[in-house]
Amino acid sequence: METNTSSTLTVRIERHLLDTIKTANLTSGMPIPSEVQTVKDLQISRGVVREAYRSLESLGLIEIKSGKRPVIKDPDPASLIKFLDFHRDIGHFSIDAILEAVRGIELSAVQLAVQRADDDNRKTLNNIYLELEKNADKSFAFLSELKNFHETVILISANPIYRLFFSALYSQLTANLTEAFLSLSKKEKKKLLKMHKNIVSAFNNKKSADGAYSFIEYADALKEILLKPKHAEE
Repeated sequence: METNTSSTLTVRIERHLLDTIKTANLTSGMPIPSEVQTVKDLQISRGVVREAYRSLESLGLIEIKSGKRPVIKDPDPASLIKFLDFHRDIGHFSIDAILEAVRGIELSAVQLAVQRADDDNRKTLNNIYLELEKNADKSFAFLSELKNFHETVILISANPIYRLFFSALYSQLTANLTEAFLSLSKKEKKKLLKMHKNIVSAFNNKKSADGAYSFIEYADALKEILLKPKHAEE
């Protein structure tokens, strides 16, 4: 009974703190009321209040440092990565499901990014493509530039939610991508390069539909590449 009461109070305190943040229009890096202040305001024991603060910290919403007031934390995929790691490890999420999620995010992002890109953005993407092309014979460097290319598209879209979820989901594919790209043939890399060149062209020509089409081609190729080792083992 005491556990249920404590749990209910913890949720109440969390809701109180979140409402306080919302009402005061607080943003990343700004301090929130201290534990001592919240104990005084709500007349609830320090232990339960501390539990609520630790809960918000574990969710990646606030940051607590000794001797200082807690502050609102920047959006961080770390908590989401842990969540995905756990559920993938116990078989709730497959590579196929993760690929589909990444595909959906990137497809929306590339269309938005083509519309929002300025000359500097297009120049940056062109330069990354040149690095991608230059490192076609170096698997690790090629994969690094490929990730850089897609992260840049996400950034250009200027949607922070895309960025957060892309980072968390992409982390689930890292080991599989590394293994798969080490065995890519020159023909397969050339095919991937062509797709990315077409994406760059879509940015340069300001054609969202072309960018979406080229990205779909890439997403389908990536799925084939990642699932190929698994099929081979079977």
